[in-house]
Amino acid sequence: MIRVNLIITAKWAVRSLGVSLYENQPEDISINISDKSTDNTDINYYFAFGNFKGKPTSAIDLSFFTHPDNKKFESVARKSDHCVVMCKKYEKFLISKGIDKKKITLIYPGIDQIFKPKLKVLQPVRMEVSGNRPNRKGLSLWNKVKDLPYVECLCTNGKYSVGELYELYKNTDIVLSTSILEGGPLCILEALACGCLVIAPSGVGFIDDFSEIIKYKCGDFDELENILKSKYNKKLKRYNVVKNLYISDWVENNYKLIRRLYNENNK
Repeated sequence: MIRVNLIITAKWAVRSLGVSLYENQPEDISINISDKSTDNTDINYYFAFGNFKGKPTSAIDLSFFTHPDNKKFESVARKSDHCVVMCKKYEKFLISKGIDKKKITLIYPGIDQIFKPKLKVLQPVRMEVSGNRPNRKGLSLWNKVKDLPYVECLCTNGKYSVGELYELYKNTDIVLSTSILEGGPLCILEALACGCLVIAPSGVGFIDDFSEIIKYKCGDFDELENILKSKYNKKLKRYNVVKNLYISDWVENNYKLIRRLYNENNK
């Protein structure tokens, strides 16, 4: 069993990362949260580096570095047996100060699993379930859009004030019209006025009169889906840059480092 003394005193955002190590500890690692270092452990993990006070201990002194806002950043790095940094910039900084690169591990911070992309699609119309309105507004097509797993849909159904609509326009990715018969629709003008990305069917109302609209063949779900998927893929491209930077990845990378340091020290 590898004993880790996790020294946390700060109340700021990074604290949650350190606590996640304690909450998810595996069977081979025993983590204790403390406000000071000790010789009676295998690893003292200073979270963050400002908690490294005094002299090195007889245990492995591991320090987590955020940003160098004082001289302690460099001095603690020299006293530590190993340094964890959260960006390449500070890895290079420590190396430039003479810290051995082998003593430094870059582990990007982790984020919550809730942060995943969705395509927010707004249909700002009244779409009742009686009469001819649902057919005219393209309810069947709208229902297919709502079934797409990467889409988050909202239909206002005429229940929002002008001010509330404005807030919705500001906080959506796409304003969509699925109508097959319109004089307008008026919401297209509102959306364009707010600078929104608008997708609407060609040949309906005044939609073809405006160039800054992405058009699809009226009633053609396949074509509409391809357009939506292309917009989602742009979000997905940004997501893919950080898809391995969740808290679970942060935790596992730290555990791997703890095991490696312990094994190297006990050969």
